[in-house]
Amino acid sequence: MGAISAVVLAAGRGRRLQTPIPKAYISLREKPLLMYSLEKFAECEAISELVVVIHPDDHELFHKREIILSKPITIVYGGSHRQDSSLAGVRAATGEYVLVHDAA
Repeated sequence: MGAISAVVLAAGRGRRLQTPIPKAYISLREKPLLMYSLEKFAECEAISELVVVIHPDDHELFHKREIILSKPITIVYGGSHRQDSSLAGVRAATGEYVLVHDAA
C-alpha cells in the first residue's frame, strides 16, 4: 500500500456556536478539539503525513499552540467553502491515498 496523508479541516468559523473563537480551537478537557484528531492520526502507523487546513485569520491562533507530533504537519489555508478547503488540503497532500476529516 502507498503512503497515506490525513487532511484535517479546521478552517470553519463555527458561527452557529456563537463563540469568540472558531470551533476547532474550543477546548474540551483543556485541549482544543483539533488536537484530538491530530493526535489520533499521528498515532496511526499507516499515516505518513498530516495536512491541516486552517482559516488565514487563524494563523496565530494555530501557531500559538505547542503542537508536537510524531508526523510532519503541513499547514494550508482553506477557501470560502468546505469543498474549497478540502481541495486545498488534497492538493497539498503527498500521499498516494488521502483521508479527509473534519477537526470539529
